[in-house]
Amino acid sequence: MTGTLPPLGRCQHCGQRRALSTHRSVRDGLPRLLCTSCYSDACLAEEAGHCVDFRQAFEHATDDELTGWLGSAL
Repeated sequence: MTGTLPPLGRCQHCGQRRALSTHRSVRDGLPRLLCTSCYSDACLAEEAGHCVDFRQAFEHATDDELTGWLGSAL
């Protein structure tokens, strides 16, 4: 099997140094460099209609969505 390996770097969500993939959010269109685990979490969150991270929740979510996101992070 041949192909290119994803670049190594620091995940923008968990902060771990891992292989990264670009996740482009459908909600805000911003690209995020995420490790495999965080990429999966971000996809599942968006499929369920939730925000990917605090910045997205703060800037693009309704007050109820932001409150729910903050409540789940505590």
